[in-house]
Order: sequence, then C-alpha cells, then structure tokens
Amino acid sequence: MPRLAKSPRITPKFLRERIAMARKAGHTVLIDAAFPGMGGVGVPVRDDAGEVVAALSIGAASDRIRRREGELADMLKKEAQVLARALAQAPKNGRAAKMG
Repeated sequence: MPRLAKSPRITPKFLRERIAMARKAGHTVLIDAAFPGMGGVGVPVRDDAGEVVAALSIGAASDRIRRREGELADMLKKEAQVLARALAQAPKNGRAAKMG
C-alpha cells in the first residue's frame, strides 16, 4: 500500500480489475495510470511448470499504445515464448553450460 500512495490512480480495486483482465487476455495494458500521457503493455514469462518467472513490457506514449495494443501484445507474447523455451533448455544446476 505505501508504494500505491505514490500513484493515486492505481488503487487496490484498479489492480484487481487489471489482474483479472490480464489473466483473461494474456497481457496487461495500462494507459495514463502511473503517468499521464504514458502507457504500457506487458506479458508474463513462464517457466516449464507454468510459473511466472519474469515479464516483458513496452512503454510509450498513450496514443501509440492505444493504436497498437494488439500488435504490441502479440509481439511480446512471441518473445516471451522464445525466452521461456530458452529458460527450459538452460542448465538446471545454476551454472552455465561449459562451452566446447
């Protein structure tokens, strides 16, 4: 809650609504929420168990996000899948694989 005080437009109710919408759409969009005139699109990156381990997002002027929301969300989802596949193939012991 203390962090929300810095952005009065982002209330707990607003967050709950946005989370529900994001789960349904597979991405989230915020327009003029944190800063007037700015927006963003974000997607989760999931591990092979389906757990969210990271996120990818794009921020831009609100009008640019509004005009291209679907296109931006689709591009981010594709990149999130590429990253998820790379994570699934990474060594599981916490060390980088030895080269050559």
